[in-house]
Amino acid sequence: MLPPGVRDFVGEKRRKLLSIIEEVFRLYGYRYMETPALEYLSTLTEKGGEEIKEQIFYCEKEGLRFDHTVPLMRYVRDHPEIPKPFKRYAIGKVWRNEEPQKMRYREFVQADVDIIGVKEIWASQELLEIAEEVFRRLEIQPIIRVNHKAFLLELAKDIEDKGFFFRTLDKIDRFGKDWVKQELEKKGIDGEIVDRLSKMTLEDVRGYSEKAYEDLKVLGRTFDPFLVRGLDYYTGELFEFGIEGVNVSVGGGGRYDGMFGSDYNVGISFGVDRIYDIWEKEFPPKGLFIAWIKEKEFANEAASFFRRHNIPTELNLQERSLKKQLEYASKHYRWVAIIGPKEAQERKITLRDLAQSKEETLNLDEALKKVS
Repeated sequence: MLPPGVRDFVGEKRRKLLSIIEEVFRLYGYRYMETPALEYLSTLTEKGGEEIKEQIFYCEKEGLRFDHTVPLMRYVRDHPEIPKPFKRYAIGKVWRNEEPQKMRYREFVQADVDIIGVKEIWASQELLEIAEEVFRRLEIQPIIRVNHKAFLLELAKDIEDKGFFFRTLDKIDRFGKDWVKQELEKKGIDGEIVDRLSKMTLEDVRGYSEKAYEDLKVLGRTFDPFLVRGLDYYTGELFEFGIEGVNVSVGGGGRYDGMFGSDYNVGISFGVDRIYDIWEKEFPPKGLFIAWIKEKEFANEAASFFRRHNIPTELNLQERSLKKQLEYASKHYRWVAIIGPKEAQERKITLRDLAQSKEETLNLDEALKKVS
C-alpha cells in the first residue's frame, strides 16, 4: 500500500508523453539540465519565504525541490560565467507536502523550459509557441490564458491588502464571482471590482499599463483579467494552460525577473501527471514475444536476430504450454513469434498478429519487415 499522493506507473504511456514533450523542447534549441532533488532549505525558501516551508519535505537544513525553477536559478547564480541567453529544459519529479486531492499529488513530474537573460517579449512568445506545439502533438486542444502583473498592480494600487485581494481573485474559477465578491467585501474591498474585471478587454488594459498592453498585444492569446499566478513570484507577463472540462490547470508560467539576482527570466511548466490523467491514448509495447515448444535454441537465435535489428523482443523463459505463453503475450504484445519443431527445422517462425487474429509462416527477414 502506498502513502497518499504518490502512485506507480506501468506501461509505455507516461514514457511516450515525456518523450513528446522533450522532443518539442529540443526542437526549439533548449538544452537538457538535471539538478539534485535535494537543495538547502535556505535556497528553497529564499524567494518564497518561510511560509513555503509548509509545502516542503525537509529535514533540518535540507529539503526536496518543489519545482525546477529554484534549482535553475541557484545554478545561474552559482555560475555567472554561463553565456546568455541560457535556454534550458528540465523534466523530473518534484514534491509538495500538501493534502492530496483529485489531480493534485505530493510527488509528481514537471516539465519546464526557461530562458535566462532575455528581456524582450519575444522570449515569452516563443514559450507559448512551444506550449501550443506540445499540445498539438498530444492532440489536445488547450486553453491558453495570459495576463500581466503590471496591469494587476495598477488595478489594485488603492487596495491596502493586495496579497489578500489577489489570493481571493485567484479562486474565482473554484468558487465563482459571488463568493469572491462576498470575501472581498468582508475586508472592506468594493466587490464591484469583480464586475468591472468581467467586462474588461485587452484594450482596457491600456488605461492601466501601456507596458502590459503592448506585451499582451504581442502575445496575442486569450486575455484573462482574473488570471493571478503567484504574484510574489512573477514580475511581468503571466500564462496558464487549461483544458476544456478540467477544473485545474495543466501548466503555466510567466516572467520572474530579478530572482536570485538574475535580471531577466521567463519560463513555463507542464504538469505532466495532470496531462497524463486526461490523455486518452494508450501505447502497447512495440516488438514481439517469442513463444517456443521444445526449440529454445532456435528461439534464442531468433530473439538475438530481432534485437540486433532494434526490435524489442521478449523471449519465453519458462517451461509452460503454448496456451499459457499466448495468454501472457496477448496482454502485452500485438505480435507473437511461435517456434516449434517444424519451424526450427525450416528456420522459420509462425508470426501471429493478435490484433487481427492472423498468422503466417515466414523466415526471419520476412518477419522483420512485418514487425518493424
